[in-house]
Amino acid sequence: MFGKNITFVTAALAVLGAPALAVERLNMATPWPGGQWIESMERMSDNISFLTNGEVDIEVLAGGAIGSSLKVTEAVSKGLVEAGHNWSGYDWGIDTTSVLFSGYAGSPSAEVMQHWLSFGGGTELLREWRMEEFGVVALPCGMAPAEVGMISTKRIQTLADFEGVKMRTSGAWADIGAGLGLSTVSMAGSEIYPALERGVIDALEWGTLSSNERQGFHDIAKYNIFPALHQPSVVVECLFNKDVWERLGERNQKLIEFAAALELRVSYEQRGDDDAQAYQTYVDAGVEFVVLDDEVIQKADELTAAWSDNHAEENLWFKKVLEHQRAYARKWVAADIYR
Repeated sequence: MFGKNITFVTAALAVLGAPALAVERLNMATPWPGGQWIESMERMSDNISFLTNGEVDIEVLAGGAIGSSLKVTEAVSKGLVEAGHNWSGYDWGIDTTSVLFSGYAGSPSAEVMQHWLSFGGGTELLREWRMEEFGVVALPCGMAPAEVGMISTKRIQTLADFEGVKMRTSGAWADIGAGLGLSTVSMAGSEIYPALERGVIDALEWGTLSSNERQGFHDIAKYNIFPALHQPSVVVECLFNKDVWERLGERNQKLIEFAAALELRVSYEQRGDDDAQAYQTYVDAGVEFVVLDDEVIQKADELTAAWSDNHAEENLWFKKVLEHQRAYARKWVAADIYR
């Protein structure tokens, strides 16, 4: 959507000198207590203020400031807050289609996912699905590279190593990981570190190298397991209450769409740079980087395909998005051969 309308950049800049109108002040709910995603949204908020000549002012709120941290979509839909920043997978319990837009075990790589959203029709599908099923306006507005597959107190490499491991996870991987022998546990982010410290869990998945570094997991768990079977790509979205969005007018809507498209790219590059800088921390802490055996990856692929096909039979939206995403990913197979 955004990539196709590249001439919009010129149009956006052309209107910057227009006189300011009444200011729309929007509160943005998030699931995040702080950290990189909050920083990302504060950057996007600054860009929106600049692009709209001060007509749209967004205040980014930490998780829990307005309602439950995991019910951002509901808060935006009901008008409890004007806007939200969210990982759509948190709406897993309402509609499993959510994981296809946020990143899950069967997702394309981050590179392919970004192109699907910008040029392949992914954004249009996200907006259509969110409006039809939740009554909110959605824009992809952030990405991260592949996460660390597992942060573990135990060395895990073979299929046998998975048996009985207690792992904190969420979404699709809670189901799929069980097929590898994992005992999956769901818990809030604030509970993870003490649970790991006390041995309540043996392993977890949380984020990329740099986001995990901020949590200090490497002080306890000395194994980083790759690849990220649970989530090859990470996408977050910006949500707007339907009535508020319409009130903003076409001009400011376009400018916000541009700011979201910009942040989709900038956040990905920023996180990648943060991850590169964080690597030395793990080396200094004596963390071992372990690559899973091929048999594990193959088994996970089989489990994921079966899980996805099963949900496609039960959910028409899941089927529609899955088939679209898979078709786009197949276009990259030949291209990747020549890289």
